[in-house]
Parts: sequence; C-alpha cells; structure tokens
Amino acid sequence: SRHTTLAEIDRADAARRAAEESRESAWRWALATAIAVAVALAGWRMFRPRTADELYARIREATTDGGDPRDVESEMSRFLDRHRDDPRAAEVATLERSMRVDRLERRSRHQRRTGRLLSPIERDYRAAMDREQASPSACVEALEALQALHPPGGGDGDDALWGDLVRRQIARLGPLAAEERRQDQARIDDALAGAARLAVEAD
Repeated sequence: SRHTTLAEIDRADAARRAAEESRESAWRWALATAIAVAVALAGWRMFRPRTADELYARIREATTDGGDPRDVESEMSRFLDRHRDDPRAAEVATLERSMRVDRLERRSRHQRRTGRLLSPIERDYRAAMDREQASPSACVEALEALQALHPPGGGDGDDALWGDLVRRQIARLGPLAAEERRQDQARIDDALAGAARLAVEAD
C-alpha cells in the first residue's frame, strides 16, 4: 500500500542492531556482575573466621571413622584460641593433646639415634620400652617405676606429654603383662607339683 524507502530500511536495521547490542551489553554486564559476586562470596568464605560450629564439625569429621587428627591440627588450634569458653573446648583439648602424644610416640620410635641430649624422662621411657619385646610385664614394671619417679605434675610441656605416653603404654601393655604373669605362675605351679611328685616317689 506504500513504498518503503531505503532510508526507512536503514533506520530499521540501525534500530535492530542497537537493540541487539543493548541486549548483549546487558548480558555482559549481568555475567560480569555474577562473576564478581561469586568471587566476592568465595573470598569472604575463605578469609572470614570460621564459627565454633564449623570448626567443631570439621574436627569431628576428621577424628571419627579412622580419620587422622593431624589433618585438622590448625582447626583445633583455632578452636581453642577463639572459643575456649565453648562447652566443647574440653573435648577438643583432649583430642589435641592426644594428637601431640601420638606425635611424641612416633618420635620415640623413629628417632633412636639423633645425637641430641635426651631429657631424663625420655631416656627412662626409651629404656623401659626396650624391654617390651622380651617381657611385657618387665616393661610395665619399668614404666610404673618411671611414673613413680616422674609423677604427673599437670601442665602442657614435654614432660607432661611423656607422662601421658607412659600412662598410655601401661594401659596398652597391662593385659599382656597380666597374661605373662599368669603363664609364669602356671609354670611355677607345674614345677612345684612335679617336684612334689618326685619327692613322693623318692620317699
């Protein structure tokens, strides 16, 4: 019904291109905004201090079902530094101390000759544990003597940790030592019974 001029076609094309560029610009701005928000949230989550609940959940996850407490050593330290009044702090402190005793036990096994001067309690502990293979009961007796010589004094130093390790080994070796004593007593009873029979036969 009417003729479309070239100028009108050009104006329509220009309007269409402007609309497309506007849409693309809006999409680019939205994408850039989303990326910036995601990066900001990730950075905030990474660097913000974890709550007591988050730290405790991570600690429990790593220390149950055969986990390795060493994986959450930093989380334990942060929990005890920042949330010492939390009702769960005593449990975390026990886990952290047990981990330190584990480290001490590994050190006592693998650093037999280091050239360094040993503390008296470490020297006595090593001497006592040298008896384990030959006689668990002799080892326990030596550990109990060590415990009497170095009574637990509390605290958080190396000597206190050695004391914890001594008590752990006494608890571990106690059943073996009791079984060894039972077997020794059975052999003594058999020998006495045999001697009594020989005496009767001799009479």
